[in-house]
Amino acid sequence: MRRRQPCSGAGWHKLATSILATCNPHLTFSHPTVHGKDFKTRIIQLKYLLKQYARKGRVWKKWDFRLKHTIKYAVGTVAKEIVAKAEKNRAGVAMEKLTFQSQTKRWLIPRYKLIVAVKTLCERKGIPFKLVPPRNTSITCPKCGYIDAQNRKGERFSCQKCSYQADADIAAAMNIAAIATGFTPAAKEVRLDAEASGYVAKPKGG
Repeated sequence: MRRRQPCSGAGWHKLATSILATCNPHLTFSHPTVHGKDFKTRIIQLKYLLKQYARKGRVWKKWDFRLKHTIKYAVGTVAKEIVAKAEKNRAGVAMEKLTFQSQTKRWLIPRYKLIVAVKTLCERKGIPFKLVPPRNTSITCPKCGYIDAQNRKGERFSCQKCSYQADADIAAAMNIAAIATGFTPAAKEVRLDAEASGYVAKPKGG
């Protein structure tokens, strides 16, 4: 029986990224999706305007209202996309279990709100939902399992050991999915071969 686990991770560069993981018998990744692309620029603009108006002592409440409304709408839209993807592929959803501070600091949207929104939708639709430990998910190589803070630089992931390269948020989503499904590169159950830089990995024969 095949098990599929779309896994999402929200980040600074993108509002959220999800990927589908299939276990049969090895861990295979497919269908990487970037969520909320249309909202990113708008949120950044509103945050900038809010800060500028507040500094100059001008009326800023309308920008604060617009920002909060945009973020709320973005969270709802992204959550619906993630859950719809899981429902379509008859899969569960896994996300990082984060502390309140890490869920809010520096991010374009509060990640705790996204987690709650996704979890609520999953419960309504009877879709399995799971939170996994966030430790090292952004700096672990999904191909060989090597952990190094230098692996991730901004939007790019480049393993310092095996030279595997990918989009940083997609690599993190792959690691979250691996944890959720119980597969790890160290156990040699994940065999990946990058199709192209910044894309996604395919199962490697053997």
